[in-house]
Amino acid sequence: MLAVEMTWRKLVESIKRGNCILTLGPQVSFAPDHPDRLPLATLLARRLADHTVLKDAKDLINRDDLAHVAQLFSQLSDRYAL
Repeated sequence: MLAVEMTWRKLVESIKRGNCILTLGPQVSFAPDHPDRLPLATLLARRLADHTVLKDAKDLINRDDLAHVAQLFSQLSDRYAL
């Protein structure tokens, strides 16, 4: 059996057992109880953007972009806080 095929089989078994969650991208997963059904990445970005570290950050351009918000957060704070 090829190594790639074995990896896929292990992944499928882990999903079946409930040991991991399959996500297909940042826009796919969302909080089912959130009324706007926003992607989890957007909700996390907004939560970080609301943190006191970023409250008055002038460089915060897009509070919905997780990569942007996380990078700015790590620049203004330590990465362990992130």
